[in-house]
Amino acid sequence: MKKAKLLLSMSLLIILFIGCQENRAIPKEKEVIKIGTSSLQIDMLEIAKKEFDKSDQFEMEIILFDDAVLPNTSLAEKSTDANFYQHKPFMEAFNQEHGTDIKPYGDPIVASPVGVFSYKYEKLEDIEDGSTIAFANDTTNRGIAIELLAKLGMLKVKDGVEIPSQLDIVENPHNFEFIEIERLGLLKALDDTDVAVMVADTYFNGGKDPSDALATSDEESLKRRAIFVGIRGDQEETEWLKLLENSLKSDSVKSFLNETYKGSKVPLF
Repeated sequence: MKKAKLLLSMSLLIILFIGCQENRAIPKEKEVIKIGTSSLQIDMLEIAKKEFDKSDQFEMEIILFDDAVLPNTSLAEKSTDANFYQHKPFMEAFNQEHGTDIKPYGDPIVASPVGVFSYKYEKLEDIEDGSTIAFANDTTNRGIAIELLAKLGMLKVKDGVEIPSQLDIVENPHNFEFIEIERLGLLKALDDTDVAVMVADTYFNGGKDPSDALATSDEESLKRRAIFVGIRGDQEETEWLKLLENSLKSDSVKSFLNETYKGSKVPLF
């Protein structure tokens, strides 16, 4: 009899234990949000990810692309949920050229000045006639480079052209030879060219000091190059989008930019 009571008690305890286990809240799996980026913005995004992943609902997956086209085509194809790597003029030109509908979300986050760099010359006025000058081959960054060279008096472009190309150069008094290459390859191009025009963080990411620049863009140009979060035109504001923007504008990201980039990346928040 005692044995039967003992077995009954043990059975009841097991049933109660199982019931408690079933009633215990099962941790909800986080929704993975895929954010595309380039090598120029990934370190900043990794800092923001630490803030983003504190959420009970969402977790960020960073997708690194090695060119300036794939982050937008991937977003347009819904392989990623958003991206963080481009400024508005590039975004608008990309939409026009590729028939996509990418739009900026939220406030501008960060900007990098454009600089004229050279291993051969120490001053702008030292650049010799006939020198080779490299700049980006995409519509927007090429235009920004040509615009800077024009403001510095190194060439002249047609009046009224918003985004100039080489076809818009009407005066090249120093007979410079212009070479267009993919923007992420501009630092390497300095080994084979006399001068290269690039964003300062490209130069910095190569282990160089951005203060080496012979000249840099003005404040107006800097603001035009502000980097935004990019989303598809049909996307509406969601909780994770606001969380993404706030994570990118966090104190930890600002401190990282100020302490690490020495002016080659400027937080705009």
